[in-house]
Amino acid sequence: MRNRLPPLNALRVFEVAARSESYSAAARELSLTHGAVSRQINILEDWLGQPLFAREGQSMMASPHARALAREISAAFDHIADAAERYGKERHVKVIRVSAPTTVAMRWLIPRLPAHTGITDVEQLASMTWLTSETRPGDWETWIEAAGQPSLRASRLLRFDHFFVVMHAVADDQGFGIGPFPTLNADLAAGRVQTPFPTLRSKGATYHALVPLDADKPVHVRDFIDWLRSSGAKDSEL
Repeated sequence: MRNRLPPLNALRVFEVAARSESYSAAARELSLTHGAVSRQINILEDWLGQPLFAREGQSMMASPHARALAREISAAFDHIADAAERYGKERHVKVIRVSAPTTVAMRWLIPRLPAHTGITDVEQLASMTWLTSETRPGDWETWIEAAGQPSLRASRLLRFDHFFVVMHAVADDQGFGIGPFPTLNADLAAGRVQTPFPTLRSKGATYHALVPLDADKPVHVRDFIDWLRSSGAKDSEL
């Protein structure tokens, strides 16, 4: 099994470079030179037998399959960090891993956990609980980079299986989460969630509507695609 593992240091550098979408940003986060980041990426590309980044203008951009790999690597690092915290020596914070049916967790357990206060400064997040999910790894890292606080870390982290559980935990005032706009607009309008820093947003994913070229495209399908486009355009302006 060990022989099948890629170089771990190269994996770490790659994960940061893909997440930050910049060799220079990765170098700053890891306290490395730009050349050192490039060398580690080359090592991993040689091991995998395929390129991970391509030059676009003055920047090196991760390919789609590289971004997918980075998401899985990020989730794996999260699991390693959890294990290190659980089994580390002389930890002041004790970790309890709870396995419960989703409905019980969302409707009974989470609402009974201690609530949190709202905040006014980004630095205050360091003393708060951060909520994250295995389906959206790296969201917090991307956001704190965009907020200009790359070294900020949570005092307590709660990780759930799915993002919709995170949103219920946020609505129940159990901590702070990162979510995609405009899918949160309805929750904001209903008052279920709040945005303490509405102007601090990180770049999110782009969604595409895919229709096979050789598929029939009757008028109702074309109308639906047009509706998707117009609705997406309106939401992007919010």
